Amino acid sequence: PHLHDHWYQKTSLQAFTNSLEGRYRVSQTWNQFDLRAESRKDDEWHGEGDLFYRRWVSNYMNWILGGAANDHIYRGEVGMGYELPLLVETQLLVDQHGKFRVDLEKRFQWTSTIYSDLEYRWRQDVDLENEFTASLMYGNNWNWSAGLRYTGQSIGVGLQAQF
Repeated sequence: PHLHDHWYQKTSLQAFTNSLEGRYRVSQTWNQFDLRAESRKDDEWHGEGDLFYRRWVSNYMNWILGGAANDHIYRGEVGMGYELPLLVETQLLVDQHGKFRVDLEKRFQWTSTIYSDLEYRWRQDVDLENEFTASLMYGNNWNWSAGLRYTGQSIGVGLQAQF
């Protein structure tokens, strides 16, 4: 069994008063599938989701192929991901119409139990071009967290579960 490249999975569910998000990842050494679904409440509830396949070519760089949906706008996307210094996860994607998308994510571990997640998304073809999310969470262990989440329009309180 030590010669096989096993698949591993990770799931994260977040429920806040201003947003809902679910993430699922299944990966092995060089291959990774990511599924993300999110709904935000700004003036009203808006939904979006991504399904990506990543092929890692080094410890820091991967090629991305997949699709995204945002309020009944569907697009195929291709691009690359790169892990910048200070563990900033980046994605640069282009869709079938030549429209660009840039995603940035970073986690700050302030203490052994308090952390923040920052996410920034820029899309060239969506009415709301800039999306920013920041959270301040308390988690006594890896499986659950509770805290605050800011979505650019409102602040919400909620829970996160990982398994």
